[in-house]
Amino acid sequence: MSSMGMVQRLRCGGKKGGGRVPAVAPSFVLALCLVVCWRDDARALSVFAVRDFYHSVGGGYNISNSKAVSRDFSSSQTTQESIEDYNAGFAYYLVSPLLLKGQSSFDLEWQQNGTNDELGDRKTSQFQVHYNIFGQLLPLSAMPAAFSAASSRQTISPPFSPSYQSETDIRTAHLSVQNKYVPASMSFTQQTQQTSGLAVNTRQSSDSLSFNAVPDLQEFGKITLAASLAKSDSSVLRGAAGGESRTGMVQAGYQGEWHTDAGLARHLTLNSSLQQTAGIYTLDSSSLNGFLGWQFGKKLDGSVSAFSSKNRSESASSDNRGVSAQLQQTLMGSLTTGVSVSATSEEFDRGSNNSYNAGLSFSYRKKLPEASAFSASYSYGKGLLERNGDVATVSVLNEQWTIPADLLRHITLAHPSFDPATLEVKGAQSLLTYPASYYKVVADGIELLNTFPGDTDVLISYSYRQDPGISTVSTSHGFNSALDLYGSKYRIYLNAHMSDTSLRKGDATGLTLTETRHVDTGATARLKRHTLSAETGYDKGYAGDVYYLSTSWRYGGPFAYGDLTLSAADRWSTLSSDSGASFWSNSATLQSSYRRAFGRLLGSFTANYANVLLQGGAMSHSTNLGANVEGKFGKLSAVLNSNLSWTYSGAGWSVGEGIGISLRRSF
Repeated sequence: MSSMGMVQRLRCGGKKGGGRVPAVAPSFVLALCLVVCWRDDARALSVFAVRDFYHSVGGGYNISNSKAVSRDFSSSQTTQESIEDYNAGFAYYLVSPLLLKGQSSFDLEWQQNGTNDELGDRKTSQFQVHYNIFGQLLPLSAMPAAFSAASSRQTISPPFSPSYQSETDIRTAHLSVQNKYVPASMSFTQQTQQTSGLAVNTRQSSDSLSFNAVPDLQEFGKITLAASLAKSDSSVLRGAAGGESRTGMVQAGYQGEWHTDAGLARHLTLNSSLQQTAGIYTLDSSSLNGFLGWQFGKKLDGSVSAFSSKNRSESASSDNRGVSAQLQQTLMGSLTTGVSVSATSEEFDRGSNNSYNAGLSFSYRKKLPEASAFSASYSYGKGLLERNGDVATVSVLNEQWTIPADLLRHITLAHPSFDPATLEVKGAQSLLTYPASYYKVVADGIELLNTFPGDTDVLISYSYRQDPGISTVSTSHGFNSALDLYGSKYRIYLNAHMSDTSLRKGDATGLTLTETRHVDTGATARLKRHTLSAETGYDKGYAGDVYYLSTSWRYGGPFAYGDLTLSAADRWSTLSSDSGASFWSNSATLQSSYRRAFGRLLGSFTANYANVLLQGGAMSHSTNLGANVEGKFGKLSAVLNSNLSWTYSGAGWSVGEGIGISLRRSF
């Protein structure tokens, strides 16, 4: 009998009807069967069992080309990549499913790359092992443990940007203590990520260790305890930019809730935290806050909250404290009245800011026939601000903003009196400091011209100016109204807010005495597959007067035996300052996607266009086209993808294109 015939007839413990060993290399299977008991019956006991084995082979080829031309320079790059790989996976058990169980898969990849650019021709080849391992140790015990390790490679195609590849490695270990009174867990995570195929590629790595416990005090409430250590660093490949961050944090909290005999609720929440950060910035912070909610009656609720925080950084330090109280009553199910008071204090190195505020609010909501409703609210506030000492500038550290989806990427800072010379922008995810060429400073904030891959938010640090040694009184009014018709199928709204400041003591400039105004009105219509919206508004503040008009339209539904999604948006705005200067801009986006099956093929197609027009005639265009076709023919699958991106402005133009094909045969 041949060796292959012997291998294919081996059974787990000689039991008839056991699973058949896959027809792979004889030497590999013979060695595996010395320690493995192959089985189909999950209830059987075995030292080490493997089941649900699968494997496949695949290959692919990708070619991409990019070119950028401006007044000062031009660059081009062509990249070719070929990949052959073998993939295998299986589920496993150790000493029975009660001790260890999990799934594993491995991908052995041989990759060859060729690059042609200004530096010449370069060719590289490398062997990589991608993996995905998951296991549970003692899954049914009081202290189950889990571990996982995964390595992946994927193509990312963001709108209005070239596609690129991202390689990620993640390793985790998790231990749980399942206790009735003090459940706890501890986990460790290690991650690395690297991009390729971009003009500027990045590499990021991080390690984190965390501990959590939730002691349950039964009817007396619940305690939460947490501690974590984290380290992360990032760098630009073939560049000098980089950053590192190390953070340690300890948190503790309490949550309690109880009810009176009459069914009235009481809530008490206490939280405290201590955090130290070093690396790209240094910050020591601590905080303590509490909240007490008290239901005086079925229609009368009150609450008291207090906080205290300390922050120490290289540039400044501050101590903040505050307390507030609210009382709210609902009458006849439609009218709600409220009163609030608050006091806060900010202490700096050379002075302090103290503020005292009080307010009244009224809101009304009336249900109408045909699932419609009308709502309106009014608020009035009065405030006293005292600035003591010689604090003319205040530092803001890591003000976080989500990167806007439109091409203009305009971010309005919280303090418009910022000093442009103190601006520093970092990626919240990449931890990389953005060079000055990546953003443009405007009157009320910044406009992002470029971003690092992976960043969805930015951290902006700066200093803003204020008038020191003054005392002011502020008055504010707010009005909001909305009419919802036919179950919110149609909505019409109007909002208006205003505030004025008067001087009680000291000398003040426009930094303090500028009045603010905001008015917006708009409508939304949801018409089955179509959604339309329009809004116009006016803002007045320190940076100047802003008028804007925004419109949008979206369609989603079946079309030509597939699913079609279309959207269009436009925003026009103009900014005029007190000096008489004015500036206007208009941004527009068109996006579309179509998905349809063609027999055994499934196609996905996208087309996007964005345009920005600035005063003076400056204009920029961005276009992105993409196609992805997948097919499955028995055990053979194929994927074809292509993309094209193009940008143009008065400063230059760039184009990026790529196409790739991959095949896989399963066994």
